[in-house]
Amino acid sequence: MKKQTIGLSSLLSLILALALPGVSIALVESDRWTESWRAVDPEDETLVLDTIEGSIRVRGVESNEIRLVIEKRLEAPTRAEMEEIESMMPLRIDRRPGVIEVLVDAPWRDEGNGWHGDRHWSNPGSLRYDFTAEIPREMAVVLKTVNDGEIRTEDVRGSFEVRNVNGGLRLQGLGAAGSAKTVNGDVEIRKKP
Repeated sequence: MKKQTIGLSSLLSLILALALPGVSIALVESDRWTESWRAVDPEDETLVLDTIEGSIRVRGVESNEIRLVIEKRLEAPTRAEMEEIESMMPLRIDRRPGVIEVLVDAPWRDEGNGWHGDRHWSNPGSLRYDFTAEIPREMAVVLKTVNDGEIRTEDVRGSFEVRNVNGGLRLQGLGAAGSAKTVNGDVEIRKKP
């Protein structure tokens, strides 16, 4: 006879669903992978990381390698709703001369990657991307997130543009001019000594 086991979190979800009427069990998928590139001229290149829900961490290192760890968490009540979320909010990775752009797209983004129109969406699920990168110290960065995430940098000496809506900014070891804004979060900025 084949023995089946159930994980602690699955068991807890089942107990809560049985004990609390109206509580639904969501499907959850998680994935983690690494993307790598080689910077040709780090001082003339920019890494753009732009997510809607999630955290961004970037650390400058002595190397021409760019290493990005992407962690994805997709949650929805049904498989069909998961598929809808993924089709409406694809992760786009684009490398063109001078720019590496990693962007979570959405129907309400315009061609210039700004926001437009109606952002209301009836799907009850969520899609979170967390980005953790190691980049050449002199590389410029554009880092953006909207919900449920903090943006952190360490030893980034290239120019920077950092934007958050519902989370903090912790930028340490900066070595160039740039801008940083958040709407609902703490800001800590330290230049390199």
